[in-house]
Amino acid sequence: MSSVQTFITPNQSGIHISIYTNIFNQGVYKVDSIAQVLGRDISFIQNISSEKSVYFLLVDENQSVIQALQMEPNSPKYDLHKLQPNFKIILIGEGSVFLS
Repeated sequence: MSSVQTFITPNQSGIHISIYTNIFNQGVYKVDSIAQVLGRDISFIQNISSEKSVYFLLVDENQSVIQALQMEPNSPKYDLHKLQPNFKIILIGEGSVFLS
């Protein structure tokens, strides 16, 4: 019987998540990192999961909530508050969101 172990080693600025797509799952993402891959014109968010809900939070550099959404499965597109590079996106739940 074999076992698999995963180790996450945070660097000085926290855990680094590489971004290669505009589909995101549960986690905390820096808007600046997303914008470097997708461009600065991100205006919409949508839950593309067919069965799972997602909670979305947009927070500023002071951890103040700027926008919050509960998105049901196969949600419509929601307009995003104007994103700033120092904001963070927090996704909670098992769904997947599409940013555009």
